[in-house]
Amino acid sequence: MQSRDPVPSLFTTLIIVVMVTATSPLLGQSEAKFAEQRQAMVARQLAGRDIDDPLVLKAIGTMPRHRFVPADERRNSYADRPLPIGYGQTISQPYIVAYMCQEAGIDAVSRVNGTQCLVRAVKSRA
Repeated sequence: MQSRDPVPSLFTTLIIVVMVTATSPLLGQSEAKFAEQRQAMVARQLAGRDIDDPLVLKAIGTMPRHRFVPADERRNSYADRPLPIGYGQTISQPYIVAYMCQEAGIDAVSRVNGTQCLVRAVKSRA
């Protein structure tokens, strides 16, 4: 009986692992898992505190924060803290963003520093 060369099967296994890893969204975390984390963040960190504007909660609840941070920080995307986004800059803590939008009374036609606000985008769809 002739023995099989282990290299092709090892190579095949390696290719499969690389393909699965490369196609696995956001380093193994699925969009559904991030959505679950985002909704928990809104419930605990925002609504669980003093953020009560339903459109602010909706806006932040639909913003995929994990897409705006480097891959090595994505596991912390919905933590109650700012995260680095590169070049010495950070993405603000979710509560601070929600608080500023709520207190500023952002509506569907508001502009913040000449830039459209996240809340404006969501409110304009409401």
